[in-house]
Amino acid sequence: MGDERVAWKHIGFHGHSVGTFSADVTKIHWRSALYGNDEDMGTSRVIPSDAIKGAKWSIFGRKGHLRIQTTAKKIKHELRFDGFPHGDFEKVKETFRRFYDVTVEKNPMSSAGASYGKSEIEGRNLVFRHMVLEEAQEEGEEFEPRVGDEMLSLDLAEVSQCVLPGNNRHEIELQFPESDTHEAGTDNLVAIRFYIPPDADFENSDKSTPSNAEILQKNIMKSANIKNTTGDMLVEFPETKGTFLTPRGRYAIELYDNFMRMRGNKYDYRIKYDDISRLFLLPKPDDVHFAFVIALDK
Repeated sequence: MGDERVAWKHIGFHGHSVGTFSADVTKIHWRSALYGNDEDMGTSRVIPSDAIKGAKWSIFGRKGHLRIQTTAKKIKHELRFDGFPHGDFEKVKETFRRFYDVTVEKNPMSSAGASYGKSEIEGRNLVFRHMVLEEAQEEGEEFEPRVGDEMLSLDLAEVSQCVLPGNNRHEIELQFPESDTHEAGTDNLVAIRFYIPPDADFENSDKSTPSNAEILQKNIMKSANIKNTTGDMLVEFPETKGTFLTPRGRYAIELYDNFMRMRGNKYDYRIKYDDISRLFLLPKPDDVHFAFVIALDK
């Protein structure tokens, strides 16, 4: 078994392109088909066998989708691959059992087409499950909701920002960075918005009581580590010098090697220098003050 290797071609790696997924007793290896054998393009992933904690199998359309949970600090907590043949579950299951002593669990997905559900933060994922309304047995009896299958799972490690759009206290918007490693013509999720209904006795004018959306936003910000910044700060400007028109408000400005951070009382933004196309310094009508404009590509 030491030299045995199992491989699948045309397997997509979430956030990247299509490539070859191979497994042997020492590791799982995925390599993009875009750059051949070039390992320096950031399009090759290796998961050591001792870092594999678990795996889940789901079916989307005619293809199998595999999520692999890991324990290594330098690897994402969960990696997602799709494009497996529909009928290869037993082959995948047996491969993980023999090579890694890991049981691949089936994770059924809801196909009810509902636009509502129950949200939970499970580890580093935001999971939405279908809420099934059981029919009442007797007239006048209320419907009893039951948690159904998973509808959606978002990796919070990929969230770049979570905001309440337009100061709406009952909606949240998750924003994701645009990937430069997708194949041309591939759709890329950059934002998704959810409405979280308030409790029946909630008063919108009571700012001291957080809404359900604000509570979920806080939990997402904590799980996604949005406020955590790595690297050495080069320059810092206090918020008294960071009055912005868009986004409106006062923000402290922190400059790092590869990005800048706008840190406000409620929201944080990270802007990669590569995403800045132009910088303008425009005089105001009083000929004393200037407006500084940062033009972004994304």
